[in-house]
Amino acid sequence: MASRFRSQSTHQRRRLTALSWSRHEKPQTTPPRNQGTPRQTRRAKNPLRRESAYLPPRRHRASDPALLSPTNSYGTPDFVRRGYYPDYPFRCKGCGKAGIWTAAQQRWWYEQAHGDVWTVAVRCRPCRQQERSRKMEARRIHLEGLAAKLRLKT
Repeated sequence: MASRFRSQSTHQRRRLTALSWSRHEKPQTTPPRNQGTPRQTRRAKNPLRRESAYLPPRRHRASDPALLSPTNSYGTPDFVRRGYYPDYPFRCKGCGKAGIWTAAQQRWWYEQAHGDVWTVAVRCRPCRQQERSRKMEARRIHLEGLAAKLRLKT
């Protein structure tokens, strides 16, 4: 049977094998499953993925959809549907530390600063400050380069 599949792709082999089985030829026993892949084990140990992270929040703030910035989406953000901002756990993209984006911070971001309703926190405060200073330095260097270039042309 292996020679029948030599010139075919893996997808075609799987499809032909699945189609060639009749209801009675399919294996009746399935191999025992292991405890999970390393990725599944890591996810289970992650404190942000525990069940406690998905329980209703103890602290929350009511959301006011009238104060949100307009968006061109057909969808509705979860906090608008829920009617309140829950504390949002996240892992910092810069340093990897676990953090919590509090309901008060979310309310400020969405309703007062008019941040996009589809954005969430991805960096802790020190990493945000570091990223902000890095961008300011890059912008300064870029503008100095443009100024030098314009001086050379004149």
